[in-house]
Amino acid sequence: MNFRLCNLPVGPTALGSVCALVLAALAPVAGVMTSVSVALIAVVALAVVYVVNQMMQRLRQLLDDTNAIANGELTREIRDHGLNEIGRLANSVEQMRCVITNQEKELRNAGEILDKRQVELEKEIQNRKVVEQERDGISKQLTVAVQKDGMVEIQEINRKLQASNERLQYEISEKRKVEDRLRHDTLHDPLTHLPNRTLLMDRLGRVIERAKRNIDHQYAVLFVDMDNFKLINDSFGHRVGDELLVEVGKRIAASIRGLDTTARPSDDTTARVGGDEFVILLDGIKHLVDSELVATRIQRAVAEPLMIGGSEITARVSIGISTSAHGYSQPEDVLRDADTALYEAKAEDKGMYKLFDELMRERSIKRLQMENDLNFVVERRQLVLNYQPIMSLQAGVIEGFEALVRWQHPERGLISPADFVPVAEETGLIVPIGSWILEEACHQLKTWRENYPQYANLTMSVNVSPKQLRRREFHGEIRAILNRTGLEANAVNLEITETCVLDQNSTTNDFLQAVRKDGFGLHLDDFGTGFSSLSHLHDIPITALKVDRSFVDQMGLDGEHAATIQAIQTLAANRGFKVIVEGIETLEQLVQIQVLDCDCGQGYYFSRPVNAEDADRLLAVGWEWRAAS
Repeated sequence: MNFRLCNLPVGPTALGSVCALVLAALAPVAGVMTSVSVALIAVVALAVVYVVNQMMQRLRQLLDDTNAIANGELTREIRDHGLNEIGRLANSVEQMRCVITNQEKELRNAGEILDKRQVELEKEIQNRKVVEQERDGISKQLTVAVQKDGMVEIQEINRKLQASNERLQYEISEKRKVEDRLRHDTLHDPLTHLPNRTLLMDRLGRVIERAKRNIDHQYAVLFVDMDNFKLINDSFGHRVGDELLVEVGKRIAASIRGLDTTARPSDDTTARVGGDEFVILLDGIKHLVDSELVATRIQRAVAEPLMIGGSEITARVSIGISTSAHGYSQPEDVLRDADTALYEAKAEDKGMYKLFDELMRERSIKRLQMENDLNFVVERRQLVLNYQPIMSLQAGVIEGFEALVRWQHPERGLISPADFVPVAEETGLIVPIGSWILEEACHQLKTWRENYPQYANLTMSVNVSPKQLRRREFHGEIRAILNRTGLEANAVNLEITETCVLDQNSTTNDFLQAVRKDGFGLHLDDFGTGFSSLSHLHDIPITALKVDRSFVDQMGLDGEHAATIQAIQTLAANRGFKVIVEGIETLEQLVQIQVLDCDCGQGYYFSRPVNAEDADRLLAVGWEWRAAS
């Protein structure tokens, strides 16, 4: 028995017909469908196949039942039930036909979409082929261009590289020059271009190491300091001072380059280590005594007059020497001992040299201890004043006193000013010490004037340090002292040295003019021993000249010094100055001074410096001196 449902054959070949239908629908688009689309359609097809298969199984069952009814094998009830089932199955087959029809439409639509997509993909593939062809053409053109112009480009690149290399070499060369210049500037003095302290200490350290390895290797260090350089600098100006330093450095270097075989210093052994200080390293000398010959040679070379800025200047140097004989291990120790010897040379006299010995070190330590003690000398009231009379050579009476300081040390006893004043000058402690001296002397003068009316015009002379004069506050300080003591300015004479006369410092000049205007006396001490010229006497308001004792000491040997004192007296008389002669110790000297018609005298012949009590007794008895007729 055969049936046809929904125009589809129902039977053993139904499942194959459905699959054939699905594959026929997929065939046009199978070449361009994506894997996802194929999978989706396959799932739908399988679902349809499954449903159709189930329906076919039910249909077979119904056919079997129908055949049984026809043969009279089933009851009517079963027959009715089978007819109902057949009706429902027919409805299901109709629904399935509709579903398959819809699926066919969707598959056709999907096929159309896939066809369009395939066309687009084919166009895109074609466009890509065109782009690749154009790219290949451009690549070929570039290849040809590079092959054609390659040498030109390579040559241009080489030229640029060569220019860059030349610039780099130039920059490296300039950098090395700058580094060399900086290294030179770091190790050399900018004014004289001599090695500086850093380079000197390095060289000296190497020399010491050589001497340690070889006991026969000898060396010496000369510490050179210019005498009165500050005075020259202040008198002629800093430009002249700088030129002088340069010339002195050249003379020192030249003088040691020409040494004979007794002393052969290494190259560049002349160094400038301070303002007016030079150090010479003599390396490999045969005999240590040769260092003294070098010192003498240097002093002679420097002492040759030279013209700077239109002025003839004669420089002198003092030298301290230390040698390898002391077994040094550190460069600083060598320099320290040479400096110590230099200090001793300058203390003895200008233009000297000294060879270091161990006694100098002991004295240096004592000087350092003295410096420490001087810091407290005023507050601990260890200073005392002595007074030496200044006699009127015409009236034969005491005209005044000079205040002279002494240090009553608790352990060392009475210390002379010659021992501690230079230290006080160097350290600046002379400023508070000088203020104390001035006030103490003024108080004492006030007391004597009140106790002895016959000495109402008694004066007090006080030495003043150049460092005090350079302080702007000093003028106000001495006026305050006068106010506290109740003295008039004309009762006090300020004694200054020739160094102060040549000091062109504006503060010093202003001070001298101001105190003279106040009425203070200004005495030029130790006249004739320094570098002052007579022309400077017109520049400062001096009221008296004190002739140095060295002229008096030589008066009995020849008439030259007496003539010098006579010339000073004549000059002073023409300028309205007084003349005070220091160092009169014998009657013979006194008679000669009187003949020269000098105003005042001072010295051991009249009285040694005495304390305040003894000076008071001299005033109390009305002590007078009368020259023998």
